[in-house]
Amino acid sequence: MKHPTPAPADAADSQHDSRSWLHTGDAGLDGTLEALPHEVDPTSLRVRVLRDTCKRARLGGPLYLLLWLTICGLSGFLARQPVFVLANAALLAAVAVARMALFRRIDRLLPERHALANLLAIASTLTNALHWGVLTATAGIWPAMHVIEPYMVLAVVGLTMGGSMGLAIHPTIRVLFPVAIVSPLAVTLPFFFSPQRALVAALGVIFAIYVVMVSRMLLQDYWRLLTASALLKRRAHELGELSLTDSLTGLRNRLYFDRQYKTEWQRACRQGKPIALLMLDLDHFKALNDSHGHPFGDECLRAVAQLLALEIQRTGDVCARFGGEEFIVMLVDTDAEGAMAVAERLLDGLRGIDLRAGHQRVHLTASIGVASTWPLHPLHGQRLIQQADEALYRAKRAGRDRAVGLDTRTEAVPA
Repeated sequence: MKHPTPAPADAADSQHDSRSWLHTGDAGLDGTLEALPHEVDPTSLRVRVLRDTCKRARLGGPLYLLLWLTICGLSGFLARQPVFVLANAALLAAVAVARMALFRRIDRLLPERHALANLLAIASTLTNALHWGVLTATAGIWPAMHVIEPYMVLAVVGLTMGGSMGLAIHPTIRVLFPVAIVSPLAVTLPFFFSPQRALVAALGVIFAIYVVMVSRMLLQDYWRLLTASALLKRRAHELGELSLTDSLTGLRNRLYFDRQYKTEWQRACRQGKPIALLMLDLDHFKALNDSHGHPFGDECLRAVAQLLALEIQRTGDVCARFGGEEFIVMLVDTDAEGAMAVAERLLDGLRGIDLRAGHQRVHLTASIGVASTWPLHPLHGQRLIQQADEALYRAKRAGRDRAVGLDTRTEAVPA
């Protein structure tokens, strides 16, 4: 079958493509990447970002619980207010368990339900941050918690920096995370004003703004790397396709055939099934080139390739340009009778091709050598190719425009 390969696009021109995460409703990416190259699938990138975010955030839930119990236990606040401490610990533990369960099952929602998975990831991550911000604000308001207020503020600094930097790859979380953890301090300030709380809130806001600005650079670097990685994979795939495709006809080339033939031969050996080869050679091709020129010869080869791509479409079968005007067809799970039937069908198709060289009509014919066998040894595949080649030359010596069959048990007999 024909395997067209798209021409590589200019990376500079691709910057004008308008697809980005903004089209999905995810905020925060504006300016991070002005555009995605059109070869890059934005859906796959969004899925990759969400998976990476979940991996990075997986241990965040238990960290909040550990910090809370450590601060309350070592400061003596647990002994003074056990109910309050344990109730909040239970809430932190519940969110941590829910987050870990969600992150483990995130692949079940992707990519079909990406919007839901993204929303759940954002909500679960910000819930912990907001809860910690509320506890820190409460520590500045409730006299009983004053003993742990400095430690809570210190934890806010560490969590804001670590969370924002670690989760900077997600355009929404990187902005909302510091807001969620600092905003309770700013919101409660007018109602419980004190110079000390005002200073803490002001520093928190400044620090949050700084963290968001720094995380933006990390986000840009991550997305550039992610896009470059996707482009490299795409280019590698395209180069792989080019290396396995005949540029003139669009059929697979001999390298691809050799790989597939080896695989299918070994499979036929294991499963005890037949395999057949058709070696096709255009009749009088040199005379066509000499009489009408090489461009017309190329047109003839493309016409044959189109016929083969149309006729050979079963899964597992392969048609390829073998070299020059020779083509080869591999038919899996096909015995001698079935292979000869395919060869006759191809001959009829070739006779029906009507080409014009100037004002002259040209009809194509070909000789086909057919060889089939029931493989027994995984290393003897080359023998069948040699038999197909021998059958091809017998077809030519017998007068061309015909198929000659040969298998491992019989002599060649004209079709």
